[in-house]
Amino acid sequence: METIKIVIVDDHPTFRKGLIVQLKEIEGVTVIGEASNGKEFLDSFLPLNPDIVFMDINMPEMNGIVATKLATNKNPLLKIIAISTYGDEEFLESMLDAGAKGFLLKNVDTEDIARAIKSVLGGKSYFSTELLTILTSKFVERPSIDNGKENIHFSKREIEVLQLITEGLNNHEIAEKLFLSPRTIDGHRANLISKVGAKNTVGLVTYAIKNKLIKI
Repeated sequence: METIKIVIVDDHPTFRKGLIVQLKEIEGVTVIGEASNGKEFLDSFLPLNPDIVFMDINMPEMNGIVATKLATNKNPLLKIIAISTYGDEEFLESMLDAGAKGFLLKNVDTEDIARAIKSVLGGKSYFSTELLTILTSKFVERPSIDNGKENIHFSKREIEVLQLITEGLNNHEIAEKLFLSPRTIDGHRANLISKVGAKNTVGLVTYAIKNKLIKI
């Protein structure tokens, strides 16, 4: 089994140490570096070519949103998992747009971390269960499908687009995969957000995962 190389980017040393302890419990994982802000990561650890980066959102000098965008532009294969505290949820859409593939709360347990690593390495997005509940209440205005209060119909094409959005692809990438124009994909995205009553893309992805509309 090939070793999974991980870098932790967070401005709190105590949290970094705690996360390192958890990661050491996961087979096949090794932490190759840690940084206290986005700039330090880009300067010192991005050249080490990690497989996964656990990225804090609010940091001094360079925040996680900017660092994620710059890092994924330089290395599109890099998998970034956002780690947030309560109250950071408003920034998650920006992290998603910047290229983050996973989202975890900082009080996450080791099993959830392992699931996140497996999921993003498999090319999918990952939201921790606790965070899904918070995001649903914040970013989705309609009730969930599974409570029986509504029955929303999705076309085959909408499900295809939704699956690719959930995997973290942008409109241009989805358009190339489905042989459609980016404008058409933008229209599908807007229709999907409207259908589920989401406030933004994070709400849409949250709704799709919570209601098992896509494969994760």
